[in-house]
Amino acid sequence: MIKLEKAVPAVLFVVLFMFATAASAMKDMNHSGHDMSEEKMDHSSMAQDGAKSGHFKHADMADGIHTTFQIMSLASMKMKDPEGKTHHIMVSFSQNNQRMKAVVGDIKVVSPSGKDQVGELKHFGGGMYAVNFTFDEVGEWHVSCHFRVQASEHTIKFAYPHDQM
Repeated sequence: MIKLEKAVPAVLFVVLFMFATAASAMKDMNHSGHDMSEEKMDHSSMAQDGAKSGHFKHADMADGIHTTFQIMSLASMKMKDPEGKTHHIMVSFSQNNQRMKAVVGDIKVVSPSGKDQVGELKHFGGGMYAVNFTFDEVGEWHVSCHFRVQASEHTIKFAYPHDQM
């Protein structure tokens, strides 16, 4: 029988070794050919740390539905879009602390000069939806998300201050 005093250091060593190995492997990963299809992209693990990451976050509510938007450059995620788009807008919808998985809608972005782009929300699983866009102008972009849950329609609007090319 193994004594607990001897087992704890061994278990800690194995856990630390696994973390070190995983961190080392992820550091050298190249996502340049990453497939942006719905089945392949896992949004649940994307970190959001504001100014340090260059990611933008906006939370809002529409008729009791909580929305959380994240805008990040694909380059910061070490990803490329097959159509050359530069940014990823991710949104989650929840009501009564439950993620909503049957949302239909689109996001429209309008550049500082007035050019607009519209993309249909794609469900990536776990209540996470996303669309890719090209942000090719510095300045304030207007973002509008129009979505439908069952028979009710909602719209969230906010500004995104894009400050780098």
